[in-house]
Amino acid sequence: MKKLLTFAATTLAATFTSLSAHAIVLDFVAEAAGAERAIGNGSTINNFQGTGVNVTFTAGTKDWYPYFDDVSGGKPGGLGVCKQLFGSVGGAGDDGLSDDCDPPSDDNVTVEETITLGFSGVDFALRQISFNDADHNALGVAGNDGSIAIALDGGMAMVMLMSTAISMAQAGAFAAASSIMFGYVDTQFYISSVSDIPIPGAIPLLISGLAGLGFAARRRKK
Repeated sequence: MKKLLTFAATTLAATFTSLSAHAIVLDFVAEAAGAERAIGNGSTINNFQGTGVNVTFTAGTKDWYPYFDDVSGGKPGGLGVCKQLFGSVGGAGDDGLSDDCDPPSDDNVTVEETITLGFSGVDFALRQISFNDADHNALGVAGNDGSIAIALDGGMAMVMLMSTAISMAQAGAFAAASSIMFGYVDTQFYISSVSDIPIPGAIPLLISGLAGLGFAARRRKK
């Protein structure tokens, strides 16, 4: 029994190690940390955060700005959209720079707005998404959900709950897309992060099996 438990535990550890070794996380909260800012519409950040992924950020079809929003009140922001910058009216934002949003509250994805992420460089298969709301609380979770529009590779937009979008990503529904659009429906949001980390169906089964083996071992000792 000990050998079997050791083997199962080793297999589980190896599975998680393999996932970590191949994981690519594009963390927009981290990108904003200490560097809140707008970037030009359609800008590409090559080798984003050292991941090897080139990410192109497009804020709808108008002359708006993809925006990295920093922590507020100790809560994370993420990637949103800004319609106007302080620099466009001759002023500067609260950090003295002209790439801040004016007004500061218009830095998330809201009415009429979309944000599109395009991926190139190394292969990136989107399997995880996380969202925050306008108050910087997690969205798509129990008690705090909303609807969102999603389009893959410029196709027709699908409207769904954010929790559904998160589940679909985990199931691999967006993995083949080289670009994905997120659009406002009824809830203001930031994109907190996206990643290619899969959740293998075998892991919950393996954990359950380990628990069962441990229970059986305890009963035999008695």
